[in-house]
Amino acid sequence: MGPRIIDPDRWMTGDDWVTFFPQKSAPIFYAYIEALFSSVGSKEYRNLYLDIGDGRGMRDILEDGNLSCAYFPSSILLPFKLINKKHATVSGMLNDMLFDMWRKGSWERIKEPRVGSVLVWEKMTHASGNTHAHIGFYAAHHTALSHRSEWRTPILHHWTFGVDERVRPIRKVERIYWNKKLDH
Repeated sequence: MGPRIIDPDRWMTGDDWVTFFPQKSAPIFYAYIEALFSSVGSKEYRNLYLDIGDGRGMRDILEDGNLSCAYFPSSILLPFKLINKKHATVSGMLNDMLFDMWRKGSWERIKEPRVGSVLVWEKMTHASGNTHAHIGFYAAHHTALSHRSEWRTPILHHWTFGVDERVRPIRKVERIYWNKKLDH
């Protein structure tokens, strides 16, 4: 059974919004959060056509949304200049963020998630036999936003994809990153 999809129009109401947004957030923060939540259900992140030089010509390297987990967050971060380019792989996106962390100091690793922070989940072996890490955003109240191959769209879901019968996370969050540009 897959994760429960959370209705983005009903998941947070009333006074939740007061504590949801930090009091001294940068103007960029509000536009960034709006971009995150507006992406739920979007089909925009399904395709990226490239000729990778293998003689097969142009093809959709994201496989109609099956492999969009890094393309989605990099597409959200790029317009806000929080990364340097869009990425099709988790490792490419992390390298971009880590280079920025080393060069400019904008990205930092944090211990507790903040609304809008980038989450990196542990690698898992999928039905195809391939092992992949996963990347997305922390939404709030133990909720995350990431591109899911099952629905081929960004969805809101439990931030550890739920818990098993022993109350252990289904998929552990290995790292959490925050960009300081969202603070000013």
